[in-house]
Amino acid sequence: MRRKWTGALMALLIGMVVLAGCRHRTPEARADRAVEHIADELDLNASQRAQLDRTKAMMLDKRKEVLEVWNTVMNELIAQMKQERIDQTKLNAVIDESKAKLSAMSPDFVSHLAEFHASLNEEQRSQIIERLEKIKERRQRRFGS
Repeated sequence: MRRKWTGALMALLIGMVVLAGCRHRTPEARADRAVEHIADELDLNASQRAQLDRTKAMMLDKRKEVLEVWNTVMNELIAQMKQERIDQTKLNAVIDESKAKLSAMSPDFVSHLAEFHASLNEEQRSQIIERLEKIKERRQRRFGS
């Protein structure tokens, strides 16, 4: 069950990041728009909206760290591609270090997801499940199983 919620969290986060990537706005403005959309779709009450706002704040706070991890991997990949031969040990080490940094962030994401989940009623949970299933199906159609 924990694995299922971790996957759901990642889908939610990816969805928020994807929504945040639309139109040339600041990350904060894109996150605000995503939160507004989620709040409207789920008809959140004030308490639930506050929880979602706390999650948004945490995600914006972690954004810089995630971008640094991504840039580290990309810079190493580019450096390795410029070489005569790829240093597999070094590239794997950079990737492993990056995965460890991202894994260290996951308890915060899971904690926020659990708090938000606990605040939802059955109808709201059903709406989220339906949306996640659509995202999963679309991804499977686009990229295979």
